[in-house]
Amino acid sequence: MNRRQIALKLVLAELGIRATMESFDDRLILQKAVYLAQQAGIPLGYHYYWYLRGPYSRELTADAFATLTEAPAGWSLDQRSKRKLAKLKTFFREFKSGSSKVRAFEMFASVLFAVVTGQAQATNAAGITKLMRTAGKNFTEKEVNAAVQRLRDQGLLPTV
Repeated sequence: MNRRQIALKLVLAELGIRATMESFDDRLILQKAVYLAQQAGIPLGYHYYWYLRGPYSRELTADAFATLTEAPAGWSLDQRSKRKLAKLKTFFREFKSGSSKVRAFEMFASVLFAVVTGQAQATNAAGITKLMRTAGKNFTEKEVNAAVQRLRDQGLLPTV
């Protein structure tokens, strides 16, 4: 394993995310969790672009498949990263299980991606909702507004 793959395994373990690629939902959650972790300040170096279900990284998919059976023996994360990931893990616990959990990961990552990439402004929930609908997402303006507020609460978006 290379250093980024080792870091990926450690981050996923710290977040309590199963490093499995068995189902589409597993892969979606992994993609969105790592995107949110990077935005929280964990420098993994994955480059994301918009895909059908929100931010997506081909490099991450390749690394996740490459590391399925390996364990990063003798490596650990620094305390600063562990603190950031602990906060994010608490946030992820708020997501319900099943399809609601998948939808939550997709919504938070997609809304954040739209704002971070300058496609929308965090202060314009209606604009974000319109952009999401254009991209085939059925998030309501109320959901988007709540997502923006929760992303602010997590320090992922600046407060107004």
